Amino acid sequence: MATEEQNRNLWTSPILGYPDLAKNFLFQTVFQFNSGTPLANLFGDIDTVAEMLMLRARSISAPQKKTELITTHYMGAKRNYPGRTNVDGQVSIKFDEFQDFNIAKIFYEWQNLIYNHAWPGAQASRGIAAGGAVGDFIALYTAQVTITCYDSALRTKLPYSWRLYDCFPTDNGQIELNSEAGDKIAPSITFNYNTWELYYNNTRIG
Repeated sequence: MATEEQNRNLWTSPILGYPDLAKNFLFQTVFQFNSGTPLANLFGDIDTVAEMLMLRARSISAPQKKTELITTHYMGAKRNYPGRTNVDGQVSIKFDEFQDFNIAKIFYEWQNLIYNHAWPGAQASRGIAAGGAVGDFIALYTAQVTITCYDSALRTKLPYSWRLYDCFPTDNGQIELNSEAGDKIAPSITFNYNTWELYYNNTRIG
């Protein structure tokens, strides 16, 4: 026999007291660069570059925490235990490209700092040496990415945010040009991150 609790509908349940649904299109992706680094020196005004990336970012996935399984078998039975937990991963960010092609330029030069495939003098004017990055890679060539969501009125940041650490581009995205299409250029840039944390009102959880 159904109880009163089971008979609750939309109009009589506590769901009416819940806040508005979080919307997957009300978000910002914020890049933060360490000042005084080769990456910051390359970009010049890092605040302008960070704002440009934020305004042009169109999609991103929240970071993933995945625990692998260790399995044992006995007498036909299977039992799983938690194994290695991975907090690193990759995330793709899709950007709108405008006719200044700044997205292509930023990530081409960022990847050239990591490994410059051009002939030795090609990037001399930008201070990028041929070959791979040297020194403290994490401090000098990576960024922190923060994903923040907003309320429905776009007035207030929602209290929870994700912070991805030690981010650097691993794939600058394949741009497809098609004379029969009618869409915008929007490359998906793949980044590696080494770890991430969930924050509540700018305070780390846990």
